[in-house]
Amino acid sequence: MDRDRDRRAIQKVEKRRISKELRPNTAFVTLALVVGRGVRGAEARPASLDIPRDATDVRFALTLQEPDHQRYRAVLRAVGGAELLRQDLTPRISQSAASFTLTLPAARFTAADYMLTLQGARSGSGFEDLSQTLIKVRRGR
Repeated sequence: MDRDRDRRAIQKVEKRRISKELRPNTAFVTLALVVGRGVRGAEARPASLDIPRDATDVRFALTLQEPDHQRYRAVLRAVGGAELLRQDLTPRISQSAASFTLTLPAARFTAADYMLTLQGARSGSGFEDLSQTLIKVRRGR
C-alpha cells in the first residue's frame, strides 16, 4: 500500500517536472531600437530596459534603415566588462529597412549599463561599427 502511494507521488512529481520542461518560455521583455548610420556614443541618452523578476528572456528587435552591407553582426558587452554576445545576423529585408532579432536569457543580465553594437561588412572587407546603443538595465525586485 505504501509502495503504491510512493510510486504515485513520484509519478506526479515527474509529470510536473516534464510539463515545466515542455512549457515554452512565455515571460520575456523586448527592447525595440531603430539603428542607423553613425555611432551613438556616451553623450547619447541611454535606452532603458526594465527586466521583470519573472522574465526568462530578453529580446532585442533592431531595425536598420537603408541596409547596404552583405553581412551583419551584433556585439553586446557590459560597459567596462565582459562580452555577453557576438553573433552573426541574418536580416529580414523590407523595401527600405533590415530587421534583426536577438534573444538572450534574462539571467545573463544584472542591473548595469551595456553597449549594443551593430556591425556590417561589405564584400571583401572586415566589419565596421554601424551603430552603438548604450542600454541601462534595471532588474525587477
